[in-house]
Amino acid sequence: MMLQVLIPSVEGFGVYQVDTSSFNSIIQVHSQVALIRQMFGRVSGIPLVLSLEPREVSPDGKKKTVHTLHLRLKMSLQEAYRIASGPA
Repeated sequence: MMLQVLIPSVEGFGVYQVDTSSFNSIIQVHSQVALIRQMFGRVSGIPLVLSLEPREVSPDGKKKTVHTLHLRLKMSLQEAYRIASGPA
C-alpha cells in the first residue's frame, strides 16, 4: 500500500508518502478510510492523525506483537458530526 499524506504546517508542499506491505496495516487503514469517507463523503481535507501502534496477532497460533498503521480523526465525534452535516 502507498499512502500519500499532506502536512499543511510543513513548508513547501508538505506531501509525504508512506509505503507498507503489512497486511494488518493495509486492512486497518483501508477500513478507517472507508469509515471516514462514509461519514464525510470524502477523505481529503479532513484532519487526521497517522500513527504506528502495537497490535497483538496470532498468525500461526503463536501470539506476537506487530506494529500497524492507524488513522484517527483529529477532532471530537461531536465536531465530526457537525462537519459531516454541512453548513447549518
